[in-house]
Amino acid sequence: MTSSITVLKYDANVDGKIDFIITTNNIYDNKGNVIKSIIEYDYGANGSIDIMQTINRTYDNKSNLIEEILLEQGNNSPSTVNNTYDKKGNLIKSVISNDYFTDTINNSYDNQGNLIRSVLESDSYNDGSIDFIQTTNNIYDNKGQLTQRILEEGEADGTIDYRMITNFAYDNKSNLTTKNVKNDTNADGSIDYEYTIDYTYDNKGNQTSLINKFDYNLDGKTDSIYSVQNTYNNKGQLTKSVLEVDENGDGIIDQRSISTTTYDNKNNLPELTTALDKSVDNLTGKNNQQPLVAGTDSSYRVVGNSKTGVMRRYVASDIFSPSQLVHGKSVDFAKVVDKNVLFGGVTANQVSFGNEDIFGRGQTLVGLSVANTHLLTNNIQI
Repeated sequence: MTSSITVLKYDANVDGKIDFIITTNNIYDNKGNVIKSIIEYDYGANGSIDIMQTINRTYDNKSNLIEEILLEQGNNSPSTVNNTYDKKGNLIKSVISNDYFTDTINNSYDNQGNLIRSVLESDSYNDGSIDFIQTTNNIYDNKGQLTQRILEEGEADGTIDYRMITNFAYDNKSNLTTKNVKNDTNADGSIDYEYTIDYTYDNKGNQTSLINKFDYNLDGKTDSIYSVQNTYNNKGQLTKSVLEVDENGDGIIDQRSISTTTYDNKNNLPELTTALDKSVDNLTGKNNQQPLVAGTDSSYRVVGNSKTGVMRRYVASDIFSPSQLVHGKSVDFAKVVDKNVLFGGVTANQVSFGNEDIFGRGQTLVGLSVANTHLLTNNIQI
């Protein structure tokens, strides 16, 4: 067995002092599967461990993740994920449970192995009754590229409370170039707001920019803009990301966050640093939705103006990076483990479902959320 250690240090005040540290120790089997992760959170950066989590993973003989158990120090109630696969290795069922809720996800695939339908049934109180259903239907083109996703959420009686329609466009190299998201928040057939994300790439296929434009009033005018600009070294590794927020769509940058990444001579990622540019920090927030800034506890979806440790809606994102929601705080990982293993069996090449955040990113399963720390493995960028 082998192991690797990743350390994330965060300077919240851009004063040269580290404010909190997250250390992740991954242990691998002889096939390269992560079988155990030990995550330590030092929120004061003073050498004391405030929270320690252990994730144990079990795989079948094809390296499919079949079980995960998350334990937190001081908490005797584990969270578990049990996965079932078909003969082709497609994930067809996941059961996520703890002492408080049980969620069951059933997936269906076409003959090409594309995920065409996913149904989540939630027993939110572990009382044996289903009180929340989320259904996602995917449509693909003849290249197997996802072109449309329709997500609906509702009650066990068939009532639909929410609908989101997402359309995707690609270039001739199959890079995702545009994502348009229309939200019908009451499922009454009327679109309440929409946003469009445009992506650009360099000649090596690295994503160089992401620009998200919001039209809150459906009047054809851009009300706010969120953008990410990425820089890579000659090895194709992400070295810098600049997040800018134009809250009013007036061309004035209201907030800027800069993330820098350094590697050792073995191409490992020893350190990721994210800091706010204090010279540009005028954000007031629009529609109660704050931008996601890596390393802060603001990377959550606003639901009823409150943060919650258990997201009611699992959020859809084809290309995402993981962060972990702990006691209401969303803490970004600096590096994705080998094979892009995330809690819940979701990988960077699979699709999880639910409502997207302002960058088209979102929550994955069981409290794992997507924030704007970039997925560095295989240079996949959000």
